[in-house]
Amino acid sequence: MFFVALIMVGILFWLKFDIPAVVIFGIFFLLDAIPAIYLHLEYWSQNRMEEYEINEGEIIQYKNGTKVKYTANEIEKITLYKSASMDKGGIPFLAIESYFYIRILLKSGNELIITRLITDQLDMLVKQLKSVTFQRKKRLFCAISWK
Repeated sequence: MFFVALIMVGILFWLKFDIPAVVIFGIFFLLDAIPAIYLHLEYWSQNRMEEYEINEGEIIQYKNGTKVKYTANEIEKITLYKSASMDKGGIPFLAIESYFYIRILLKSGNELIITRLITDQLDMLVKQLKSVTFQRKKRLFCAISWK
């Protein structure tokens, strides 16, 4: 988002900050920035004060000073929500495409959410749990509230 803003300011400088150009660039910037800011705040509020450790057969959650261990047998399935442009060789064009998360559904009915703000290697970490069902859902806008 900051790189795009820098390019826009450079182009606007070249255009001598022509008022119609400033308005058009401002609208495009806000259309890109507002959804990204929403996702960032949603992800931050979800994983605030949390840490996770993923090993070959377990996930350890540290939250509010407590440590909870979940074995692979307790996990029903893991779903990765990620934009297709974040695949290997893909180029994200919008700021929202950089946001992704995993939803871990436990057999008890509870779920764990681990967002990109914790790590950007979510898909590789989760593949360490080989005995757990894993699926991927490609989405442009990966809001946690949209299942």
